Amino acid sequence: MAGAGATTTIRSSLFHAQHPLNQYHYAEGSAYRCDACELRITGIGFRCGECDFDIHAACLGLPVSISLAKHSREHDLTLTRLKASRWCDVCKETSHAGCYMYLCAPCNYDVHPRWWRWVVVTRRHTRHDLMTISKKNKGTVRS
Repeated sequence: MAGAGATTTIRSSLFHAQHPLNQYHYAEGSAYRCDACELRITGIGFRCGECDFDIHAACLGLPVSISLAKHSREHDLTLTRLKASRWCDVCKETSHAGCYMYLCAPCNYDVHPRWWRWVVVTRRHTRHDLMTISKKNKGTVRS
Protein backbone atom coordinates (compact mmCIF):
# COMPACT_ATOMS: atom_id res chain seq x y z
CA MET A 1 0.00 0.00 0.00
CA ALA A 2 1.03 3.57 -0.46
CA GLY A 3 2.63 5.36 2.45
CA ALA A 4 0.66 7.72 4.63
CA GLY A 5 2.41 10.97 3.81
CA ALA A 6 3.44 12.61 0.59
CA THR A 7 6.91 14.15 0.67
CA THR A 8 7.15 15.68 -2.81
CA THR A 9 4.53 16.96 -5.25
CA ILE A 10 5.22 17.24 -8.98
CA ARG A 11 3.38 18.05 -12.19
CA SER A 12 3.82 15.92 -15.29
CA SER A 13 2.84 17.33 -18.67
CA LEU A 14 2.91 13.85 -20.27
CA PHE A 15 1.43 11.66 -17.54
CA HIS A 16 -1.69 12.78 -15.71
CA ALA A 17 -1.42 16.51 -16.41
CA GLN A 18 -4.79 17.32 -14.80
CA HIS A 19 -3.59 16.91 -11.17
CA PRO A 20 -0.33 17.06 -9.23
CA LEU A 21 1.30 13.74 -8.35
CA ASN A 22 2.38 13.11 -4.77
CA GLN A 23 5.45 11.04 -3.96
CA TYR A 24 4.73 7.86 -1.98
CA HIS A 25 6.65 4.91 -0.69
CA TYR A 26 4.96 1.71 -1.90
CA ALA A 27 5.49 -1.27 0.42
CA GLU A 28 7.18 -4.48 -0.75
CA GLY A 29 3.85 -6.34 -1.07
CA SER A 30 2.11 -3.47 -2.83
CA ALA A 31 -0.71 -4.37 -5.20
CA TYR A 32 -0.49 -0.99 -6.96
CA ARG A 33 0.40 -1.13 -10.67
CA CYS A 34 2.11 1.59 -12.65
CA ASP A 35 -0.28 3.20 -15.13
CA ALA A 36 2.62 3.67 -17.57
CA CYS A 37 4.34 0.25 -17.67
CA GLU A 38 1.67 -1.82 -15.86
CA LEU A 39 4.19 -3.45 -13.51
CA ARG A 40 3.79 -3.60 -9.74
CA ILE A 41 5.23 -0.61 -7.86
CA THR A 42 7.49 -1.03 -4.84
CA GLY A 43 9.69 1.68 -3.36
CA ILE A 44 9.32 5.29 -4.46
CA GLY A 45 6.57 6.21 -6.90
CA PHE A 46 4.02 8.94 -7.49
CA ARG A 47 0.26 8.90 -6.97
CA CYS A 48 -2.87 10.94 -7.61
CA GLY A 49 -5.29 9.76 -4.93
CA GLU A 50 -8.17 11.66 -6.53
CA CYS A 51 -7.92 9.64 -9.78
CA ASP A 52 -6.26 6.47 -8.46
CA PHE A 53 -3.32 7.08 -10.82
CA ASP A 54 0.06 5.52 -9.87
CA ILE A 55 3.41 5.67 -11.65
CA HIS A 56 7.01 4.59 -11.00
CA ALA A 57 9.44 7.44 -10.48
CA ALA A 58 11.54 5.89 -13.30
CA CYS A 59 8.58 5.86 -15.72
CA LEU A 60 8.19 9.63 -15.38
CA GLY A 61 11.42 9.85 -17.42
CA LEU A 62 10.26 7.70 -20.34
CA PRO A 63 11.11 9.28 -23.70
CA VAL A 64 8.19 10.65 -25.72
CA SER A 65 9.36 8.81 -28.86
CA ILE A 66 11.80 5.98 -29.57
CA SER A 67 13.40 4.20 -32.53
CA LEU A 68 13.83 0.44 -32.44
CA ALA A 69 16.13 -1.51 -34.71
CA LYS A 70 13.52 -4.30 -34.74
CA HIS A 71 11.01 -1.90 -36.21
CA SER A 72 11.24 0.08 -39.42
CA ARG A 73 13.92 2.73 -39.21
CA GLU A 74 11.60 5.06 -41.13
CA HIS A 75 9.14 5.52 -38.26
CA ASP A 76 9.54 6.36 -34.60
CA LEU A 77 7.20 4.95 -31.98
CA THR A 78 5.38 7.53 -29.87
CA LEU A 79 4.34 7.07 -26.23
CA THR A 80 0.56 7.19 -26.27
CA ARG A 81 -2.24 6.71 -23.75
CA LEU A 82 -4.47 4.00 -25.16
CA LYS A 83 -8.09 4.68 -26.03
CA ALA A 84 -8.71 0.97 -26.69
CA SER A 85 -6.91 -2.32 -26.06
CA ARG A 86 -3.70 -2.96 -28.06
CA TRP A 87 -1.38 -5.94 -28.51
CA CYS A 88 2.36 -5.61 -27.76
CA ASP A 89 4.42 -6.84 -30.70
CA VAL A 90 7.30 -7.79 -28.37
CA CYS A 91 5.69 -9.79 -25.55
CA LYS A 92 2.31 -10.53 -27.20
CA GLU A 93 0.38 -9.33 -24.13
CA THR A 94 -2.58 -6.97 -24.31
CA SER A 95 -2.78 -3.53 -22.70
CA HIS A 96 -6.11 -1.89 -22.08
CA ALA A 97 -7.56 1.60 -22.45
CA GLY A 98 -5.94 4.09 -20.08
CA CYS A 99 -2.53 2.36 -20.16
CA TYR A 100 0.45 3.59 -22.19
CA MET A 101 2.28 2.03 -25.15
CA TYR A 102 4.76 3.12 -27.77
CA LEU A 103 2.81 3.12 -31.06
CA CYS A 104 3.76 3.35 -34.70
CA ALA A 105 0.47 4.24 -36.37
CA PRO A 106 1.64 3.75 -40.01
CA CYS A 107 2.82 0.18 -39.28
CA ASN A 108 0.41 -0.78 -36.50
CA TYR A 109 3.46 -1.77 -34.41
CA ASP A 110 3.14 -1.41 -30.63
CA VAL A 111 5.55 -1.91 -27.71
CA HIS A 112 4.98 -1.73 -23.95
CA PRO A 113 7.10 0.95 -22.27
CA ARG A 114 8.65 -1.76 -20.07
CA TRP A 115 10.33 -3.38 -23.10
CA TRP A 116 11.85 -0.56 -25.11
CA ARG A 117 15.18 -0.57 -23.21
CA TRP A 118 15.70 -4.30 -23.56
CA VAL A 119 14.87 -4.92 -27.21
CA VAL A 120 18.23 -5.36 -28.92
CA VAL A 121 18.81 -6.75 -32.40
CA THR A 122 21.37 -9.54 -32.10
CA ARG A 123 21.70 -10.83 -35.67
CA ARG A 124 19.91 -10.88 -38.99
CA HIS A 125 17.82 -13.94 -39.80
CA THR A 126 16.88 -14.78 -43.38
CA ARG A 127 13.39 -13.30 -43.08
CA HIS A 128 13.47 -11.01 -40.08
CA ASP A 129 15.56 -9.68 -37.20
CA LEU A 130 16.02 -11.85 -34.14
CA MET A 131 15.96 -10.04 -30.84
CA THR A 132 17.08 -10.67 -27.31
CA ILE A 133 14.73 -9.61 -24.56
CA SER A 134 16.00 -9.42 -21.01
CA LYS A 135 13.20 -10.56 -18.72
CA LYS A 136 15.03 -9.32 -15.64
CA ASN A 137 12.59 -7.62 -13.27
CA LYS A 138 9.66 -8.31 -15.62
CA GLY A 139 7.17 -8.42 -12.77
CA THR A 140 8.38 -5.51 -10.66
CA VAL A 141 10.21 -2.26 -11.20
CA ARG A 142 11.93 -0.69 -8.22
CA SER A 143 12.58 3.02 -8.16
